[in-house]
Amino acid sequence: MEKNKQISVVIDGVTYTPVYNMNTMAKFSDRHGLTVEDFTRLSHMSLRHILDLVFLGCEEYCRIKKIECPFDVYRIGQLDTDTLSLLIESISVNMMKLPKVEGN
Repeated sequence: MEKNKQISVVIDGVTYTPVYNMNTMAKFSDRHGLTVEDFTRLSHMSLRHILDLVFLGCEEYCRIKKIECPFDVYRIGQLDTDTLSLLIESISVNMMKLPKVEGN
C-alpha cells in the first residue's frame, strides 16, 4: 500500500475517510487528559484510546464535510473485524504529521 494514499472505510453504506488533525487531537485530549506531547510518547494505546481516536477521526471528517455523524463511539466497537482493522490502520496512514517530542 502506498504510504501517501489515505484509507477510506464504508460504515452503514457511507464512505468515511477519518481525519486525524489538531481538532481531532484536541477532542482526544479533552476525553483522556493527554496532550499531543503525551500522545506522541505513548508506547501502547488502550483499546478505548483506539476506538475513541477512530470515532473522533470519523467525526472530524463529518464536520469538515458538513454532515451529521450518524453514529457514536459504541457503533465503532460493533463493526466487523475487517472494517475495524481498516479504521485502526487509518490512524497511522491518515494522521497529520505530529511533531516528534524529544526528552530533555
